[in-house]
Amino acid sequence: MSTEPPPEQPTLAQTEGEDVGRIGYGRLGGKLTPIGLAVILIAVLFGIGYYNREKSDLPAHSIQIGVTAPGFSGETFFGEWFDLAQHSGNVVIVNFWASWCDPCLREMPMLQARAAGDDTITLIGVNIRNDAEYPALRFLENNGITYPNIRDDGAGGTDAFGPIESSYGIGTTRPVTVFISPTGQIATFKLGELTAEELEFAIETARLYEVPET
Repeated sequence: MSTEPPPEQPTLAQTEGEDVGRIGYGRLGGKLTPIGLAVILIAVLFGIGYYNREKSDLPAHSIQIGVTAPGFSGETFFGEWFDLAQHSGNVVIVNFWASWCDPCLREMPMLQARAAGDDTITLIGVNIRNDAEYPALRFLENNGITYPNIRDDGAGGTDAFGPIESSYGIGTTRPVTVFISPTGQIATFKLGELTAEELEFAIETARLYEVPET
């Protein structure tokens, strides 16, 4: 019978100095404490958050209160002609929307109901260039929207923004609603979905707007 000791069996234990492969150690990990790793993780997450914040669409716009509202005209989805110049003397509500925009859908029936039967208010919807005509038309039909709406797909503007959006300084937020005074100036605007209270306040702000003296 052999008296030699049995051969060593494989083991998961690590000998002194054998750090490679252990969680939290190794060439890089051995130089970083758990606190150091946490600091790096926080820095990475902060960087991602900052990047996303910089890419945010709020409040990306250059709308200017007090300037004369740029004129525009065009054929509506239902074949009528709309010309902003013909509505001088009214409060004009210009609502920029897209068919994929849920907040747009929620506020549009409220806008329609508020403007209906009020001869002092003109409501016009502007379907943005970065939308498709067919789904936009279906959107209006399926949701019973009957006030004038036009496509912002004319010549001019940019690849992403139509000429009306560009002239008004509309950014990437949807919806955006601009309120024009009876004398033709941009009196106020709202980025995002309107509440009923905000709508009433904006209408009165536009109705009472006075051009500042120079």
